[in-house]
Amino acid sequence: TKMDTNGVTIKDGANEATKLTKDGLQINDGGNKAVTVNKDGLTIENGPKVTKDGIDAAGKKVTNVADGNVAKGSKDAVNGGQLHTAIEDIKS
Repeated sequence: TKMDTNGVTIKDGANEATKLTKDGLQINDGGNKAVTVNKDGLTIENGPKVTKDGIDAAGKKVTNVADGNVAKGSKDAVNGGQLHTAIEDIKS
């Protein structure tokens, strides 16, 4: 573990496991930047990102989404259950 004017670095063997600086938090896994949290957002290496530019699900399903408001002017997301109900309503 090292603490200086640049921040705090916790080493796991030869690799930096965790680094906290004025620019953010970086959690490493075997020398890779596994998770980074900074002013731009949260990034999981080779995975989802939630940044100031939006949400990138990295090809993963978004699950457990609550029902969105389905109404004129709504900007809510619609989930699969709501879509299924709407299709069934149209069929009948």
